[in-house]
Amino acid sequence: MGKKQTKEHIEKGRLSKLGLKRSLETRRKLSIASKGRFKGLSYENRFGKEKAQILKQKLSDNAKINPNYGLKGKHHSEETRMKISLNHKGEKSNTWRGGISFKPYPTFWNTIYKQKILKRDNYTCQICNAKQIKSKFSVHHIDYNKKNCNPLNLITLCKSCHGLTNHNREKWINFFKGCC
Repeated sequence: MGKKQTKEHIEKGRLSKLGLKRSLETRRKLSIASKGRFKGLSYENRFGKEKAQILKQKLSDNAKINPNYGLKGKHHSEETRMKISLNHKGEKSNTWRGGISFKPYPTFWNTIYKQKILKRDNYTCQICNAKQIKSKFSVHHIDYNKKNCNPLNLITLCKSCHGLTNHNREKWINFFKGCC
């Protein structure tokens, strides 16, 4: 059984929580104590040689049975991952738009043309108002038609916001046109 706390100890604890200043020595001791008794120690130093060998063997055996042992979250087998991958490609994907992403852009669609749109929008994302600093911003087609490169149909977006606009396209078309 542990030591029973006296009223004096309880009062000291209460006062320390109320902002009582501790000495440098007391703070140093508390710092050492809070870092953990076993941090940086090997299994041998923590548990003894025999127990350490048993623990290491158990970890090794579990890792051989399940390569994801000790990792957090759900992990699929290689076979399941392949099935998921095949079902999310091409026409089977829920984001498939009939292959329109493979169609080429018009010939005048180039870096200079995109720079004009970026400059017009003051290098600022038109959704979140972030300024372009390190990462390059995208020029987005409001109606999702690559051939419609009218400047009124183009808008500057950061990478994060541009990713958002690839889902629920009708909502974003209405958002940019000011209907909603």
